[in-house]
Amino acid sequence: MSNLAMKLPGFHERKVLYCLRGPSGSGKSTYARTIIDYLGRGKIFSTDDYFYDEYGEYHFDPYNLEHAHQWNLGRVKDALAEGVSPILVDNTNLQFWEMRPYCFEAAMVGYRCYFLEPPTEWKFKINQLFRKQQHGLTKPRLIAQLERYERNPTVQKVIGPVLWEKIQREKKKKKKKKKKRS
Repeated sequence: MSNLAMKLPGFHERKVLYCLRGPSGSGKSTYARTIIDYLGRGKIFSTDDYFYDEYGEYHFDPYNLEHAHQWNLGRVKDALAEGVSPILVDNTNLQFWEMRPYCFEAAMVGYRCYFLEPPTEWKFKINQLFRKQQHGLTKPRLIAQLERYERNPTVQKVIGPVLWEKIQREKKKKKKKKKKRS
């Protein structure tokens, strides 16, 4: 078993969604491509994709960020419905609420949600992040990202108690339906 497989939770499961997380320049996109290449399956979904033009040039517009996130969530929902696995959400995902819609939608259709940080030495080192990031962020913006970074996510923390209870109720309903059919 490779080093990557040993560090990748759920790599052998059928329905998996990974939320990659970390500040800009931390290596999330490279890590996502490495995972897909290793597994030979799955898809990567990044809100950044919304800002690339037909020539592959990146044009970030903060006024369209909310729309871009909704667009990306829509693509992930489509992939969930198609049974794509693994699904890798390649966003900064600094705070738990940013991952909530992805994890909630995944859990509602029986996917397991895992949280991954790129295995880079520089993922929290401001000078290296500044040099490696490709979005033209200033050091103060990167510092702000690091300050907002919430640590140790769990599905329960990310989804929150109300949505967690909803998911648990739905699971119980599905189990009852299965028992009735048997």
